[in-house]
Amino acid sequence: MIKPNIYYMNDYTKLAQIHLLGIFIADPIGDQRLKKALSQEQPDAITLGISEKLVEYFEGEWLSDQMAKLQSYNGLNPTVKNFIESQIQNIYRFPVTVSMEYAQSRGIPVHFIGEVEDLDKMKKSIRAPNMSSSEQINTTS
Repeated sequence: MIKPNIYYMNDYTKLAQIHLLGIFIADPIGDQRLKKALSQEQPDAITLGISEKLVEYFEGEWLSDQMAKLQSYNGLNPTVKNFIESQIQNIYRFPVTVSMEYAQSRGIPVHFIGEVEDLDKMKKSIRAPNMSSSEQINTTS
């Protein structure tokens, strides 16, 4: 009977630890919180709940689509408009941007597990008629 060499086997096996990091997409310092969490956990791989096609859209025409949607609101208070513009440019893309930058700096893989249909849903929501008036947006900000 052959006895397995436990030490030899342990050299090639590594227990995987899975950490789920939930984020609040509109967190003004969410990018900093995510960077800190990734630095503390030091993952060997990152899995994002987004489709690769949606990431490509975010990196391409998404920003111009978002800005066009913002411009479609007439009468926005300039301060409110500037705030929304900064949100569009910075906050809403941070989970992907921070995760991709971290993975690239560490040479670790990134896996996308989102649904391809998410891209169509995103485009439809951006191109849909405005659901709120400028007056509502001005008063809720």
